[in-house]
Amino acid sequence: DNKSNYVLIAASWNDRPTSVYLFDEKLKQVKELVSENPAIKKLATHPTRLLKLKAKDQTKYYAYYTTPKKQKGPFPLVVKVHGGPFGVEERWGFDKESQFFASHGFAVLRVNYRGSGLLGHHFESLGKYQIHKGIQNDIADAVRRLNKMGVTTKGNACLWGGSFGAYASVMNALLFPELYKCSAAFGGIYDWSTFLKEGDIRANEWAKNYWKEYLPKNNEIKRASPIYRISEISKPILLLHGTDDFRCDVSQSRRLKEKLEMANKPVTYIEFPNTGHGFTNIPDKKRMFSEVLNFFKRHLQI
Repeated sequence: DNKSNYVLIAASWNDRPTSVYLFDEKLKQVKELVSENPAIKKLATHPTRLLKLKAKDQTKYYAYYTTPKKQKGPFPLVVKVHGGPFGVEERWGFDKESQFFASHGFAVLRVNYRGSGLLGHHFESLGKYQIHKGIQNDIADAVRRLNKMGVTTKGNACLWGGSFGAYASVMNALLFPELYKCSAAFGGIYDWSTFLKEGDIRANEWAKNYWKEYLPKNNEIKRASPIYRISEISKPILLLHGTDDFRCDVSQSRRLKEKLEMANKPVTYIEFPNTGHGFTNIPDKKRMFSEVLNFFKRHLQI
C-alpha cells in the first residue's frame, strides 16, 4: 500500500501560541498547518513557570508566573485573578494576557486558589464560604512567595480580573494593602447581598442554589462585600463595566463607584455601552487593555 497515513498533532508551549501539525507516516515528515496566532508567534515571547504552594492550613495548590524574557528582576507584578471562582482554572500553556503584560515589563501571576477547577471536587469544595477568606489568603500567599523569591518586590503589585476576578482584585487589596499599589476590575460583584437578585442568576434556580451553598452565611455576606467596607479601601481602583452585562449587573460597579467617591477614595470609572459580561467588540477590548495598562504604568515602579 503506497498510500500515506496522516496524523494531526496539536502542540502547546508556555511561551508561544498553539500550532497544529500534519505528520505523514510514510514520508516521516511533519508540516505545520496552522498557528493559533502567527503574528504573536513572530514576536519575542516570555517564559512561564510553575509555582507550587502550601497554605497555612496545609492545603496544596499551585500557580503560574510569567516574567519578561531576557530581563532581570525584580519586576513590577500584575496579579491576574481568574473568574468563576468555581470550576474555572489557570492552565499551563500560552496565556495571551500574561504575554501582553510581560511584553511591557511586568511579571504576571495566575493562581489556582482553593475552589478553582481542575484539581478535583474536594479542592473545589474547599472554596465553600471562603470567597473572602481562604481564597483571598491563597492569592496573597502566592504574591508573598514571589516577593520572597526575589521575582517581585513587596508592595509593587497591582491586581487585575473580571467577574469574580474583579471582586477578588478589589477584595485582596482591601485585605492586604501592604502587598499592592492598585486594583483594576472589569464586570465585578461588590455586593454579594444583592447578587442573587440581579442579572441572569435570579432566573436560574440551579445557579441560585449553587451559590447559596458557597456564599458566606448571615452577617458574613456583608463582610465579604467591598461595598460595605469602604473605609478599609486605601488603594486606587480602576472600575470597568459593560452596560449590558447579563451576569453581574452594571449597578454593582455604579454603586461601588458612588460610595468610593462619597468617601473621597481614589477611583476611576469607565462604562462600555452595549458590552456584556465579556467583549465581542474588538475596539472596546483594545481600549480596555490600553486603560488597564496605562493605569498600571501610573501606579507601579517599572
